[in-house]
Amino acid sequence: MQALFISQNITISVEGDTLFCNWMGYQDEQALRSAALLMHRFFIEYNCSKILNDNTEVVGPWNHSTAWATDEWFPSMMEAGLKKFAWVFPNDFFAQVSANRVIPTSPVIKAFTSRKAAANWLTY
Repeated sequence: MQALFISQNITISVEGDTLFCNWMGYQDEQALRSAALLMHRFFIEYNCSKILNDNTEVVGPWNHSTAWATDEWFPSMMEAGLKKFAWVFPNDFFAQVSANRVIPTSPVIKAFTSRKAAANWLTY
């Protein structure tokens, strides 16, 4: 696995056609949007079709970006060729509430409670 970007709120890596995004801590609006735009850029640059989006370590709400993620970011990812988005939901209650507001109803996007289950779904 090749690390592409490391910061205090996210680590982005790539392996094959899968982008691995490990979010950590509190997500302020600027940091979240910047990281999400980097995900988009790397997704295209490395010709990916799948994302494992691990929010296990996210804490606190991030309501400031839920509409943007739903209305702009997810549609742009679909246009870029997203085939599977495995979302490991956070343990933190407030972060879960924000994630539930964003996750679109789509066969391409599926929520998980464990990284292992998410990774298994991506392989099929």
